[in-house]
Amino acid sequence: MAFVPGDYGIPKDHAVDLALPPVDDGSPNPNQADQPVTDQVTKPLVVDEDSASVAVPQTVKESCGPVRNGGQVCFGRPLKKPYKIPKAAEDSKGAQELTAADDSGGAAGIADWCDDDELVARTLVCENREVPVYYRKDGEVKATVYFIFQRLIELDGVNSFEEYLTVKPVSIPADFAQIQLGIYEHLCDSPCTPVESDPSAWKGQPTWTAGDMHTAYIASAYTWDNSTEGQTFEFKPDVQINGIADPVGDETIQTVGYQWSLGGSSGFDVIRCDTLTGTASAGCVVPNYAPTYTFNAAKYPQAAAHAWLIQHEMPNSPGLESADTPLYYLPGGRDGDNRDEICDESGWARTNYDPDAMNSTSDDPNCDEFSFNATYNSGGMPADLGGLNPVSSGSECAQTFAQMDNGTIHLRNLPGTVPSFNEVCGRSAISGVQNQGSMAAFSAGCSYHVDEPEPSRT
Repeated sequence: MAFVPGDYGIPKDHAVDLALPPVDDGSPNPNQADQPVTDQVTKPLVVDEDSASVAVPQTVKESCGPVRNGGQVCFGRPLKKPYKIPKAAEDSKGAQELTAADDSGGAAGIADWCDDDELVARTLVCENREVPVYYRKDGEVKATVYFIFQRLIELDGVNSFEEYLTVKPVSIPADFAQIQLGIYEHLCDSPCTPVESDPSAWKGQPTWTAGDMHTAYIASAYTWDNSTEGQTFEFKPDVQINGIADPVGDETIQTVGYQWSLGGSSGFDVIRCDTLTGTASAGCVVPNYAPTYTFNAAKYPQAAAHAWLIQHEMPNSPGLESADTPLYYLPGGRDGDNRDEICDESGWARTNYDPDAMNSTSDDPNCDEFSFNATYNSGGMPADLGGLNPVSSGSECAQTFAQMDNGTIHLRNLPGTVPSFNEVCGRSAISGVQNQGSMAAFSAGCSYHVDEPEPSRT
C-alpha cells in the first residue's frame, strides 16, 4: 500500500518511528497542473513592509446615468447570496429566490464550476455578480431588472489572456420595452493592451425584452509586452459596460455605465505576468491563489514521510493545506545558502544514513530538508531577510533518517537525538533517488516563475 499522510500517529513521548510501504516504481506521478478550485484568498508574503501597499476599503456605490426628463437608470450595488429581490421590489407574495437561465455562457467547457460562485484556480478567475438595474422617475424607483454578470479570466497564453463576459437575465419585467447592454471599453495598465472585440462577436444578442431569459456572452483579449527578460508586471484588467434602457411610458431612452472594478473587489482581480524563466515567454498567474504540490507517496515514501512528519507533528505545520499554512516561494533559496544552513555539517547525510535503505547500490544519500530551501519557510532563511522559521543550525531541526529493519524501511529519529516536537524544521538522511524524484515535477508541472514570496501548499 502507498504511504498515506495521516495513517501514522506519533506519541509525543516516544521517538519517531514511521513504517513505510515498499516503493511502487510504477505509481504514476500526480498531475501537478491539475490544481484545485477555491474561493480562498491567500496573499503573497510581504517581506519589505516599507514597500507594501496599504489596502483602502472600497465603498461600492450605484452607477447612475444622467437624469433626462426626470428619468434615470442606475446599476445598483451587487446583491449578496442568497440572492433575493429587495424589499422595495417585492410583490404581494414576499421575497423571491432568484434563479438565472441554465446556461454557462462563455465559461462552458473552460471552467464548468464557474457558475458556482466567486472561484479561482491557478490560471482561471471567475466571479458572478447579481446586479439590479433601477429605473427611477423623479427620484422614485418605478421598475427593477436583475442580471447576473459573470466574468471569467483565462490566463492561457504566453503574452495574452482572455476574458469571457456572460450576461444572464434573472428578471425582465414588463416595465421595460427593451434593455441593451454592450462593452464600452476595457482597461489595463501598460504594457497590457486590451483588444476590443467587434460587437458582432456576441454569442446571443445582448438585447432583452420583457420576459426574455436568453444568455449572451462575448470573448475579449488582452495582450502584454513580454519582449524583455527578467520583468514582472501586475495588471488589473477592467471592463466598462454600457446600458441602454427603454422604460415603458417614458419617451426618453436612458443610458447608464457600469465599471467592473467599482462594483467591489474579489481579492482575485490582480494578475501577475513575468518573463523570469530565462526566456521571454513566461506567462501569468493569479498571485492570491496558493497552488498545491502533491507528493507521489507510493513512489517516494521516504520523502513523503519526512514532509508528513514535519507538517503534522510540528506546531508550525509548514505547507499543510488543511492548516492554511502555505509555503512562500524563494527562487534558489539564496543560491543554496538556506540548504547549507540546514545541512550544514560536512557530509551530514553520508555520515548518518543507512546503506540498506537506499534504492540501489548506486543510490547516494541526500540531506532532505523541510521546509524546502527555496522557501521563506526554510529554517535556513534568516529573520532579517523575511525568514519565517529561522534556526542557526540544522541540529535545531528534527533529525531523522531512513533505516531498513527486518525488510521494512522506517523513518526514525537519528540515534542520540529525540525531537521535542516543537521544532520548526526537519532534516533527514534519505535516499537521493527518493529525495530528488519526489520534487522533480516542481518546476515541470507548475508555473512557479515569480520572484517574490508566492504562496503554495504541499
